[in-house]
Amino acid sequence: MERYSKYRTLKIELRGAVLNVTMNRPEKLNAVDSRMHQELSTIFADANSDPKVNMIVLAGEGRAFSAGGDVQWMSDLVEVDGEWQRKAVESRQIWWSLLDLEKILICKLNGLVRGMCTTIMSLCDAVIAADSASIADTHLGVGLAAADGCNAIWPLHMGYLRTKDLLFNATVLSATEAKDLGLVTRVVPRAYLDAAVDEYVMALERQPIRALQMTKIAVNNQMKQLVWPSLENGLNLLEMSNFSKEHQVAIRAFNDRNRSDKAV
Repeated sequence: MERYSKYRTLKIELRGAVLNVTMNRPEKLNAVDSRMHQELSTIFADANSDPKVNMIVLAGEGRAFSAGGDVQWMSDLVEVDGEWQRKAVESRQIWWSLLDLEKILICKLNGLVRGMCTTIMSLCDAVIAADSASIADTHLGVGLAAADGCNAIWPLHMGYLRTKDLLFNATVLSATEAKDLGLVTRVVPRAYLDAAVDEYVMALERQPIRALQMTKIAVNNQMKQLVWPSLENGLNLLEMSNFSKEHQVAIRAFNDRNRSDKAV
């Protein structure tokens, strides 16, 4: 486990050949800040090269999977010189490491998921969701282009018209609605989620592991070719909207509301 000792916002635990990775900022609904973003940019490559790992289970600590980007960090991405450029490099590393991941990746969707973590969820090999979970790409709500990954992946599940409708309106989907659209594998009662994921993992462990991983690669090859150009172009569009007046106004209003709430 020495290779994982550097991680602080991700809780790492190896159980047998299954690496449990838990986003661990529960007080912020596991919102992604600068440190977590950097850690997400390396964890999947680290796990991929670990001979002790056959599968990964990704979850969020507490009542959320992830609320998306931390709003204070969003301010830094506009105001701190070089922060967006660093973030863009890491984003490419996140998306490519997920597309190139040979180990089976299972999402334990324990609660709400928003923003960039909706893309991470959408790149998992299986999504086992609590019936209380909800899914949305809410970039437009903070004046950002919804071009952070779901724009590239969701059309493969549900077509372009439905994808645009969901992104344009930042629609919040229930776990069951997401399953009907092909974004979720199974929906189970919240109290049964841990057991359901364990059962899914144990069923896969009965398969020949290299053949299982090669099957994943075979299925993913076409997706990699289709998705990567859109992810790359999406980052450029996201950058343009990151420095727009609309986004800056939205972030300022959000932070002002937070300060007012704390002052009450």
